[in-house]
Amino acid sequence: MTEFIVYQPDVFLQYSSYKIPPTGLLTFSESINNKVINSKLEEKEKLEHCKGLLNKLTTKNFDKILDDLLIVGITTTQQIDGLINLIFEKGISEKNYANMYAQLCSELMCIKKEKKYSVEEAERMRSLTSALLEKCQKEYQSIITGTIDEQVKKLIIQLPTIVNMVDDDTTINDLLKRRQNGIIMFIGELYNLNIIPYPVIKNCIDTMIRVYIKSSEKEEKERIVDYIISLVSTIKLKIIKSLSSKVDNTKNKFKYIGTFFADVISDAKTSKRTKFQLNDILLKCFQVTLE
Repeated sequence: MTEFIVYQPDVFLQYSSYKIPPTGLLTFSESINNKVINSKLEEKEKLEHCKGLLNKLTTKNFDKILDDLLIVGITTTQQIDGLINLIFEKGISEKNYANMYAQLCSELMCIKKEKKYSVEEAERMRSLTSALLEKCQKEYQSIITGTIDEQVKKLIIQLPTIVNMVDDDTTINDLLKRRQNGIIMFIGELYNLNIIPYPVIKNCIDTMIRVYIKSSEKEEKERIVDYIISLVSTIKLKIIKSLSSKVDNTKNKFKYIGTFFADVISDAKTSKRTKFQLNDILLKCFQVTLE
């Protein structure tokens, strides 16, 4: 029987500096031709400028917007936290572009194996990584514990990208569920780009499975299994690659998830919708077909 990892409240933060790069000759300012604009702008103005840039971001102008963000002059802890919050909210509310926003995080944090870094760049990466993982930690923990603060509720209502997609029958709980589903998917995209390491993603999956097993409420079980489905669907290419490995430790990294899905399908209380989704994942990721 599979033993699932017990949820660690600070699991994300344990890895906040696991990818600190080596230092080198190239400095951050030199990498953009020593061009820094808006150095005299106040913190609020800088973040408003970043927000405007993010609103313009597309796959076609990605490199230009990235360069523009790099020369805004984001330096303080408060500014870095603010920028990460902006990118995070975009990533979870615009789920079709979650990969693009995750890629933006990767580029801002300079995660390139072939490049050497200056002390300044390494520090910037460390600060951005810590801020991002701290944000992931806080938001994921709210899903597991079921604690939603008033600030998040207000934020959900104010997000036009979500509100424009709902009708009069949509409740706050519906919006919260959409937001939480977006959080799970964005965490998956960050894992796909190696910003979040395997031990963290396994802890997330194991924790949700434990919550599912312990819950006696059908609605709660459906909510949790929906999140697991979202996460597995997001990282399915990594799962497929892992399962095709000839190394046992790698091959077995995600194998237990297929077993869990099969158990959920066999449960008479599981809805037809959920069973259909799970069967689809089992076929695509684990090459298993259940009646």
